[in-house]
Amino acid sequence: MGAEILLKINNNYQMAISAHRELADVFWFISLPGYAVWNEYQLIDEQKTQREVKKYITETYHIFLPDALPSDANISMPLLQNENRKNLKGEKIKEITKTAFASYQKWEEDTLELYQNLAINLIDSGEVSAFNFVGDIIKDVKEELTNVTNKMIEFESHNWDMPTISAEQPDYFEKYQHLIGRIYFDQKMHHWNSALASGAKI
Repeated sequence: MGAEILLKINNNYQMAISAHRELADVFWFISLPGYAVWNEYQLIDEQKTQREVKKYITETYHIFLPDALPSDANISMPLLQNENRKNLKGEKIKEITKTAFASYQKWEEDTLELYQNLAINLIDSGEVSAFNFVGDIIKDVKEELTNVTNKMIEFESHNWDMPTISAEQPDYFEKYQHLIGRIYFDQKMHHWNSALASGAKI
């Protein structure tokens, strides 16, 4: 039962990857590169965690369960279909931005509720190790939900002022480019050849 519960989390990550990919597409389209890279970071981070969940299922339960891959997250097409970015004006860009962030916030709220319910199922089934594993995931989701919720409050405080939003793009771009780099490059290097292990003489 534990494996099937964790597979639901795994499959939700597959949808999250699609959601952040489409949100990144939306923000690139409306020329908000900082928010685009924010979502590209989330995409990469979600993909990393999805692989960790799938590995946990394999190593803990010794079975293979196939992923359910979504066709799309139904975010970018409703917002961008038939649009030409050369013709986009301020109010339309604001509308797309508001809808995209509302989708982002709703996704995190739904994800938190799902994972909390699945965690309860795990502990009720006596799956203590899996419960603790999911607990760490829930902490990450709560943090992400807090970030996007705080951003929504900030947007509302200045009434989604587009000059303010545009002005902060370089800071967001720099921040999330750095975080993407940390995912890829701050890992300890490992080589299959034990002669290249740390401290080895070659």
